[in-house]
Amino acid sequence: MSNSTPEEILKFKKDRIDKISSDQTPIELDYPARFILHIIPLSGFRTNTSIDISDNYVWLRGQGFESDSKSNQDGFIWWHKEERYTQLFNKNGSIEYVEGHSDPQYSIPIKCLESLLIDKTNRCAPFLAELTIPTPYSLFFSLINIKGFSFVDSDSPTRNIHPYIGSKDPIFLSEIPIDDTNISTEIILKPLFDEIRQTFDFFKFQ
Repeated sequence: MSNSTPEEILKFKKDRIDKISSDQTPIELDYPARFILHIIPLSGFRTNTSIDISDNYVWLRGQGFESDSKSNQDGFIWWHKEERYTQLFNKNGSIEYVEGHSDPQYSIPIKCLESLLIDKTNRCAPFLAELTIPTPYSLFFSLINIKGFSFVDSDSPTRNIHPYIGSKDPIFLSEIPIDDTNISTEIILKPLFDEIRQTFDFFKFQ
C-alpha cells in the first residue's frame, strides 16, 4: 500500500472526528476527552462494500464488542453506558472506536494505552476479515480534549514518572497500514507506539 492515503479516506476520518468533537456521536458520551481509533478498509472507497445489516444482524449482535448493541442509521453499534462505543459503518466497512475520559488529574499510563490499542486492533482487524472485507486497512489514532491530562511512562496511574501534561490538543497520529492480519499486532503498531512516545516526550527520559 502506498504511503499516501486516498483523499476520500482522509475526508471520512476528518468528518468523523469533527462530529465526535461536536458531540454528534451515535450515543451520548459523558466525558469530553476522547481516544479515537479508526480502522478503514481501502476497498470501501474503491468498490461497493455495503454490509447488509439485516442479513448479519444476529451475527453482529453476538460479537460482543461492548455490553449493548443495535443497528443504527450508519450501520451497527456496540456501546457500554456513556463511556465508549464501537461503530461499524455499513457503507464502507470502517470501524470507529471512541472512549471517553473525564478527570484531567488521572494519570494515563502509556503502556495501558498501548494495550488498549493492541486489544482493539486484535479484535477489529480479524472482524473485518470475517466480513470478507479485504486488506489493506488504514489505522488512525487521535486524541481530542486532552489538554491538562497527565500521561506517564509507567504501568501504574499513580506513579508520576516523567509525566507529560497534555498541551497539544488535538493530537492526530500518522496512518498505520495493515496489509496482513496474520502479522503480529505489536509489530504492526510499533511505529504508532514510537510516535506516541515521541509526541509525549518520553524518548528523552530513556
